[in-house]
Amino acid sequence: MANMTFTVRINPRDHELLTSLAAIRNQSVAELSREILADGIRRLLDPVEIDKRLAIERERLLAAAEQIRGERLGTSAPGRTSSDANQTEEVGNSTSSAVHGRIAKP
Repeated sequence: MANMTFTVRINPRDHELLTSLAAIRNQSVAELSREILADGIRRLLDPVEIDKRLAIERERLLAAAEQIRGERLGTSAPGRTSSDANQTEEVGNSTSSAVHGRIAKP
């Protein structure tokens, strides 16, 4: 299969670092970029990584559902403290929103 051109904007500092790393490895910036991209794709397709991200997203959604139920009933949802929900939300936002897109918070 033929290669495709893929343009991506990066921070100037990241570009300097990428250029330096490529020089150290005696590679072109394009070649090193392809390696980094391929490695990242393989890592994201790893079943363990997928399960970890799904578990984080599941906990975030369960916490949001409990919060909504608690607000509608005027009480806190049983089985989870507000700090548990906040911790789940913080972790979920840091990883899942980048992968799955942001789901609106209630």
